[in-house]
Amino acid sequence: ILIENYAGAFPVWLAPVQTVIIPITNQQLKYGQKILAKLEAAGLRAKLDGRNETTSAKIREAEIQKIPYILVIGAREVKAGTVSVRRRGEKKLQAMNLKKFIEYIKGTIAKKEQI
Repeated sequence: ILIENYAGAFPVWLAPVQTVIIPITNQQLKYGQKILAKLEAAGLRAKLDGRNETTSAKIREAEIQKIPYILVIGAREVKAGTVSVRRRGEKKLQAMNLKKFIEYIKGTIAKKEQI
């Protein structure tokens, strides 16, 4: 019933994978692994897409899988210690400190909000 009701686009609190980390190049893979470890330590369900594909292909795949949040990381994010957050169905990216993102997503989960 839930799958039919949400058409597979589960709210973040119910989604099997709540966020996916997409490094732009292999140079950001190590930073992506650190982010993954921090997200998992915070109790979030996350995965790292380290495939040798284009960034747009990885984003498209995450959108097809209806993952609520996509974290895109490039050289700028590594240097600044941030992540670029993209919500499901939106095209704009918002740079955010990882700690702030974890607080935001946990608040969304606690309120059982739907994105």
